[in-house]
Amino acid sequence: MRMAYSVDAALVVALYDELLLQSFPADELESRETMLQCLGMGRSENGSAEAVVVLDEDSDTPIACAINYWYAGGRSCLLGYLAVARHRRRQGIAAQLLSKVTSTWQRDLGCDLAVVEIENPRYYPGEEPLARLRMYKPFCLGVLDIDFVVPLVDPMARRAEGFLLAVLHTSRTGLGGDGRSVKATFVEEFIHSYFLAAQGKEGTSDDQEASNLFAACLERDYIRLLPIMEFGTSMKKGCHP
Repeated sequence: MRMAYSVDAALVVALYDELLLQSFPADELESRETMLQCLGMGRSENGSAEAVVVLDEDSDTPIACAINYWYAGGRSCLLGYLAVARHRRRQGIAAQLLSKVTSTWQRDLGCDLAVVEIENPRYYPGEEPLARLRMYKPFCLGVLDIDFVVPLVDPMARRAEGFLLAVLHTSRTGLGGDGRSVKATFVEEFIHSYFLAAQGKEGTSDDQEASNLFAACLERDYIRLLPIMEFGTSMKKGCHP
């Protein structure tokens, strides 16, 4: 297999149809047209995207991908989608891809914060959410101690619930002195620009859950990082941790 860092429209369509549609529910997946637009934007634009694609050496078809979205003027990054073809899972491909993208953030002096949304196993029963926690654990600094809510991918769709916001990278200036917290302004800047890119100014200002989240971030100077496997304990769906 080989990795591609430059993607054209045909490759985006292929990875969308063959990987992402098979890996994410509709309320978590933006449209193919929106993804194409985001991948064509410059990094300084909120919601711009970059893709790393793993291609099968024989067929040159996509077997895995990571799509990163930039916010806060290119200073914050969200690992928006990580997907591996079903027939190639449990072969260490996702870990290799994660290692590649996290090392890129660490070398990037302009990246203050990199995060990922992860299904909370306390809301989503089954082995897959637990397996994702274990997959991210070697790369994760911790889960932000906030009541996180995700933006609406589609204003007509319901809001996806039960997600954690985990930190995969922060710059030296963003990490608290104890090594177990992140500067709150970094988090708020990311979340605010994330919601603006996803929902627009009007949709964000009318979103009470979003307003509560912004305010909660700025109630303190640093936000505590919780061990990711702390969320691997069982709890009934719908109960808050």
